[in-house]
Amino acid sequence: MPTVTLTTPGIGTFTAPTNITATIEVWGAGGGGGVNTGGEGGGGGGGYSVRTGIAIADGTACPWAGGSGGAAGTHRGDSSLDVGATVTSAKGGVAGSGRTGGAGGASGSGVGATKFSGGAGGAGVGGSPAGGGGGGSSAGNAANGNTGSNAVTTTGG
Repeated sequence: MPTVTLTTPGIGTFTAPTNITATIEVWGAGGGGGVNTGGEGGGGGGGYSVRTGIAIADGTACPWAGGSGGAAGTHRGDSSLDVGATVTSAKGGVAGSGRTGGAGGASGSGVGATKFSGGAGGAGVGGSPAGGGGGGSSAGNAANGNTGSNAVTTTGG
């Protein structure tokens, strides 16, 4: 079975080169970290969705959208591939808000036979020194993503 991998953010159209039966996997992009607090929360990781056994006829145009990772304070980039009325989509992660980490792309908001959620972003810590939370990992094809690490700062010597 041929493999087609679309990794460029944006929108486009995939045209089937021949009659194929496809497995369609999509990942949402990660959300950006929080902004302007000194010790921002990390962005949430993107979700995952898959469908298998999708028949695509020769010459069928299939629109796709590839989510783009969020800049600071910017939410999710959803991803999808449409084969006629059959849509496979995954939600992108949510941006951190202040020192609170963003939610991962929710599996319940994706469309597919098997779906997993992205991990939540970790919490930031304010003060001097401040520390940002880690970003959540994207979902895998067999499990939810991991939560980003919470920031830890130390002082003294």
